[in-house]
Amino acid sequence: MKRIKLLMVGPYPPPDNGMSLAFKMLFDGLKSSGEFDLHLVNLSSKDSTRRDEGFTFGRLAEVAGVLFNFIRVLVRFRPTLVYLTISQSKLGFLKDALMINLARLSGALVVTHLHGGNFKGLYLRLSPLSRSLVKRTLAGCRFLIVLSQNLAADFNFVPQWENKIRVVPNALPAAISHDVGGKGISQPFNVLFLSSLILEKGYLDVLEAAAILKQQGYMGVHTYFAGNFLLAQDNYTNPEEMRAEFQSKTIYLGLSGLIHYLGFISGNAKQALLEKCHLFVLPTYYANEGQPLSIIEAMAAGLPVITTKYRGITALINDGENGFFVPPKSPAAIADRIIQLLENEDEYARISQLNHNAAACRFSPTTHINRIKGILQDCFHATD
Repeated sequence: MKRIKLLMVGPYPPPDNGMSLAFKMLFDGLKSSGEFDLHLVNLSSKDSTRRDEGFTFGRLAEVAGVLFNFIRVLVRFRPTLVYLTISQSKLGFLKDALMINLARLSGALVVTHLHGGNFKGLYLRLSPLSRSLVKRTLAGCRFLIVLSQNLAADFNFVPQWENKIRVVPNALPAAISHDVGGKGISQPFNVLFLSSLILEKGYLDVLEAAAILKQQGYMGVHTYFAGNFLLAQDNYTNPEEMRAEFQSKTIYLGLSGLIHYLGFISGNAKQALLEKCHLFVLPTYYANEGQPLSIIEAMAAGLPVITTKYRGITALINDGENGFFVPPKSPAAIADRIIQLLENEDEYARISQLNHNAAACRFSPTTHINRIKGILQDCFHATD
């Protein structure tokens, strides 16, 4: 059987983050299947500190380099199918639109995959002329992959969008495995924030929740923060300023010895940290949030999850069943939920075991790869 010539465009590690790990898992999985003749155009950025909508001449040069590489590969490789992870920034999607339209002009079918949850927000910020470009560009794609059903309507401006949408949730990275099963409460009780430290991810809310727990006498609760400080919709000048404020606030709240900032971790160090911790907290209201991979990793490690009822997270967590929703910017609500689990060991053990079992079943790499492989193969049978 003739293999499909597939050009995959997306962020391949390094650096390691949710999107790059998901893309690598898919690329490696499709390659090992032997059903595709693959080629890669890597979208990973060398500048990990810039804002989502930030413009620099370095960023412009980076985009130009990606486009040049894409055109070179398109001409030499002549793919029949292009899979592209799309951006939620203006400059990023302009680059995506150029690649999508060039691919279609070459005769290739195009499948896009959005790993975020704010594409409609991008669309509404654009001028009428730019909206027309986005609409026409996406109308020419065969399928549009989103992370959860509640994100599908972000594309309701695209003609026949309901026929184009395909839902594929994120999956546990192939490189991460957790065989520890369910957990029980022990001392110290370790709370984990594992994500980029973006203000809108709620890391300062977690810090303040730790202070509330200390004030209420829960001295055995330690909180671990793992990730790089990154700029987004905030007033910080640079990530170093963010880290300095985090450290000074830790001291001001009297939390020295109870707060542990680890920086960016990956691989075995990440797995060891997940196994060490008892509870995962991510009270995000980040504008470009999609479906955090860290929540799935935490579930696989048997951690109950405290998060917000937001974007693609709602497809992962059922409030009161395998975790809890809290309002954004509410340290008191976070502290209350932590105390609820600390005071109810049976409930904690039930949620821990449920999350471990569900992650292994629902979010396996094999399931994820097969879902997308099926969508790619359907491109040659589908009609608009």
